[in-house]
Amino acid sequence: MTNKLALVVAVSLGILSIVGIRLYIERVEKQTIAQLAPVSVWVATQDLSKGTKFDPEAHATEGEIPYTVSAQLGETWIKQPSAYDGQQLVADVAPGQVLQEYHFSELGGTFNGFKGRLLPGFRAVSIPVDAVTGVSGFIKPGDRIDISTGLELKDALGASKIKIPATRTLLKNVEILATGRIIDPDHPRAGRSAFETITLALKPKDVNKLLHVYTHGGVLHCSYKEENDGSPAGWSTVSDETLFQEIKDELR
Repeated sequence: MTNKLALVVAVSLGILSIVGIRLYIERVEKQTIAQLAPVSVWVATQDLSKGTKFDPEAHATEGEIPYTVSAQLGETWIKQPSAYDGQQLVADVAPGQVLQEYHFSELGGTFNGFKGRLLPGFRAVSIPVDAVTGVSGFIKPGDRIDISTGLELKDALGASKIKIPATRTLLKNVEILATGRIIDPDHPRAGRSAFETITLALKPKDVNKLLHVYTHGGVLHCSYKEENDGSPAGWSTVSDETLFQEIKDELR
């Protein structure tokens, strides 16, 4: 009886091993096929010299590269040539060469980042934004914004554990240095394309204030303001209590 049980166990383990090996082989086969599949990219139709004004219809055509090559490029190739219409190339491109983001003037012809653009005592700091928090992408470098946040406040001395939801203007009249990787306000895509970050010019104290709120879960909302708008902007803290005070007479 013991021998029969051992035989059954051995056969079962053998079957499981075979199934496991087969599943592993199938997974490897799928990965190999995926890696061999070509990836669609945009390539140059002709020799393009540095300084050429890019015409997507004349200068770009669809091509394919192996998956392994695309992995080395890190998906830095351009996805929509029309988004680069009119930009100047900042590097030479050979016929058939994959058109990549760094070929274009988004970073500037001689790229020095923010060097020389910050006033003394200011720092450059970036925060994430989306279509809602970033004014639907219509802001651009050089614009001025106020930043508001919503968060839960509590007694810093620990006297009360009650958290009070509040929304407040956090920073006023902040200069935008960059939207995404665009730093030139006259760039063809400035204020017209989506971006996931904005870079701001702030004093160190305000950098710390901003990052404290962000790292503790505060949602940061940008509101656009005209540069010559001299109207005073209060901090305007709003809480459940302040809202109630506004409408309490309507509830009677």
